[in-house]
Amino acid sequence: MSNTESPSPQDSPARLGGCMTAILVILGVIMLLPGLCALLFGGGAIFYGKIDSGLVPYVTLGLLVGLGGVAVIWVAIAGRRRR
Repeated sequence: MSNTESPSPQDSPARLGGCMTAILVILGVIMLLPGLCALLFGGGAIFYGKIDSGLVPYVTLGLLVGLGGVAVIWVAIAGRRRR
């Protein structure tokens, strides 16, 4: 008799289903839009040399939301590849 134990289903990480992956990717793409706006407005303000101090928090928040969108898309794709 062999003593090797096969991993139980509870030990293996859960895979994302097709619907959940699609929902996460769509949510991630929606979250990328504020990041794109922040890049456009922030980059334009820097390029033209007119950086308004009231614009900085919104640009920072937009970039953080966009970064979160990248993270959500990464989690969706990584969860899909898991076995």
